[in-house]
Amino acid sequence: MATKPVMCKIVFGGTECDHYNDALFYAEEINDAPTDDTKDPLPSDYKDGDLPYYITASCNSIRGQNCMGPFSKVVQWEDNDNIYWSDKNNEEWTFTINDPVADIKLINPKENAHLITFEGMGVDVSGTAEPEKKIEYGYDGGSATVVTVGADGKWSGSISTNLLLKPDGSITKDVNIYARYKDVVNPPAQDMRKISIARGVTVNPAGQPDTGSYSFDGIASLGSHLDYSLCSDKGQPCTKGKIPASHLKNWSVDVSLPDSSGIYDFNVIQHLDDFPDSTAMVGVYTKAQDVRLTINIPKEGAHYSVSDYITPAGNVDGGLTVQYRIDSGANQLASLDHGTWQGEPGQYLPGAHTITVTATGGKPGGASAPESYDETNNFIVDAATPVIIDYPANNQLLPPADTLTVTGKAELSATVVCQLDGHPGTLPGTVTKEGRFTCTLNIKDATGKHTVTVMQMINGQAFGQDSHDFSVARPLTMTTPAEGGSVLENTRYPVGGSGEPGADVEVRIDDWTVIKTKVDSTGQWGIHVPDSGAARYAITATGKINGTLVNSLCREVSVINKRSPADSANTGLCKKDVISSNSKDNK
Repeated sequence: MATKPVMCKIVFGGTECDHYNDALFYAEEINDAPTDDTKDPLPSDYKDGDLPYYITASCNSIRGQNCMGPFSKVVQWEDNDNIYWSDKNNEEWTFTINDPVADIKLINPKENAHLITFEGMGVDVSGTAEPEKKIEYGYDGGSATVVTVGADGKWSGSISTNLLLKPDGSITKDVNIYARYKDVVNPPAQDMRKISIARGVTVNPAGQPDTGSYSFDGIASLGSHLDYSLCSDKGQPCTKGKIPASHLKNWSVDVSLPDSSGIYDFNVIQHLDDFPDSTAMVGVYTKAQDVRLTINIPKEGAHYSVSDYITPAGNVDGGLTVQYRIDSGANQLASLDHGTWQGEPGQYLPGAHTITVTATGGKPGGASAPESYDETNNFIVDAATPVIIDYPANNQLLPPADTLTVTGKAELSATVVCQLDGHPGTLPGTVTKEGRFTCTLNIKDATGKHTVTVMQMINGQAFGQDSHDFSVARPLTMTTPAEGGSVLENTRYPVGGSGEPGADVEVRIDDWTVIKTKVDSTGQWGIHVPDSGAARYAITATGKINGTLVNSLCREVSVINKRSPADSANTGLCKKDVISSNSKDNK
């Protein structure tokens, strides 16, 4: 065999194809589809004479020009030897077609993301690509980083932003982040994201000042405005302020020293249009000037709810012992921590109260009596919200029912108990965050007058009560005529019964004749039905109090003559008796 150049176009490395180790070239002609010698399955979209979008083809030996074709696809030679032309026309050859690699995708950062970063930090990047291929990522004008895609098709990394942060603190806009394949033949297009970057706010530690204020400084993005606060680690006291937008990246602010010694946190928040807020914090210890003893809680003249727990607290010089008392109560020893003192939480009765705090240089009751410091504050505990029953209204007449739901207003933290007719057993009720309470009483078969009493308890102590009288109406009954009774035709016959005095009664005969009456003061009612012909009739009586249904009941009556049958059984003219719609629960 003799070697000779193949008709090809070298993409790189010259114009002759003497050596084909990893050489790339474009095939010029192919007459037939690959034979059965093909090593790998063809892509699913392959058609004879119509090759897929992208292939990598490798030829181990060539017969004539069968490995060339009129398609602009990349072909990679994998043999370390030269291509040999054979004088024979039956030289065997193989042709391999591989699937294209997956498109490369950037998942993070998102398009048009506005990111906050700091010196020495980076932008996290991640995406998907063909498993176990190498990709490179970076930004325009910056160095690239190469990583290998994982077996799950995912990759990730970070791009340093040190060179992207502008020295003057201004925003870096329209940075193009890219990701693309490395050393892949004819790779898919790279993926890109455009982002903007701004500096996050920083704050430098501050030392103990000799003057009456702290000086804080740091770096922020150009054009941002800042909010700051200097607050005790217990929340109070707290000093807040604003730093207007500046045309310089450096900022500074002087904050007055708190009145109280202790540990404080200085927080600064950067607000920059279109960017997320950035926060920085530094802790400082403050020893207030010339402070011996203060009372911070309760404040002088402060008002508290009867349900509030009050925890006495304040500031004190180191080395002193603190005792406190409320009104004429016993002295209690306070706990100390970094120039602050604190007592035990407690609740107090409504009215005016006084707290007296004493700080001394020795132990209480010691032999020596060092110089002491006293502070006194007055505070007020407001009376509890009175408990008020809204429903039932006082002296309200209610239809008969199984239960009664009592509602009203009470102190937020109170527990309410409900009693019916002074019964010693109590029913607990709940108070909502809106100050409303409910409790449910059993009034089944409890007709007549009753009293509901609601008491509110705070920490086991009663704080007022309210009572309302109410009555449960007697249900309407029909005693005449008797169920299944009969009367002679063409005679007036009575219909009547008992009920709540004053209740309205409506009587219907077969839903067409309507007669109205009232229950008299003795609790009785009655009417006379007009003359009727021989037949069966449904007589319905309905009782109402002030328009509210009490109950409704029905009787079948036989109007007979000499020819009427003796059978007087019900024929189903009456529907089931109806009781009040509130019978299950009055509320």
